[in-house]
Amino acid sequence: WLGADKEWLVQYCKDELQKQHYDYMIFGHRHLPIDMEVKPGSRYVNLGDWISYYTYATFDGDELKLMERMSDGPLEVDVQISGGPAA
Repeated sequence: WLGADKEWLVQYCKDELQKQHYDYMIFGHRHLPIDMEVKPGSRYVNLGDWISYYTYATFDGDELKLMERMSDGPLEVDVQISGGPAA
């Protein structure tokens, strides 16, 4: 991760948003958990992975949340993450 200005998927999202509005642009395979606003009302979300970051997304029909699994216990203890790559 070299910053949003150098992240090719962030740039791709910004280019696509010039053509059409999307609430969420969701990607995988990058392996870095990322949830960032790329334009007001539009977010770039990369799901991360289960090997290093233990991240996943939930969607309740209105809101998408990028979550980090905290333990083998109940999902309620998991935390929502946002911004650039999780540390």
